[in-house]
Amino acid sequence: MKRWWFSWHGPEDDWRAVRWPPPDGWLGYWCSGYDDEGATVVGWAEAESEAGCVALVKASWPEWDGVWRIEPSEKPDPPGSRFPRADGFPEWENR
Repeated sequence: MKRWWFSWHGPEDDWRAVRWPPPDGWLGYWCSGYDDEGATVVGWAEAESEAGCVALVKASWPEWDGVWRIEPSEKPDPPGSRFPRADGFPEWENR
């Protein structure tokens, strides 16, 4: 399973997932800021492909309108303490 770093615009200013708990594959997601299009949400996940990342976003944000950046992640660990693990996500560790 590959790890991916990706980001998209949330459909509203409230960037929290519409469906909870998150489906398997999510390692974490967070809001990195706001602009005229709404919240910019960043995700870190395990999936077989870019299409798997898109499926994770669609499963949590049914009103989502498109991922605008997807990059493979070579890092086994999260981006750092700036992005703490939310309740419901697996522990930050190399699984």
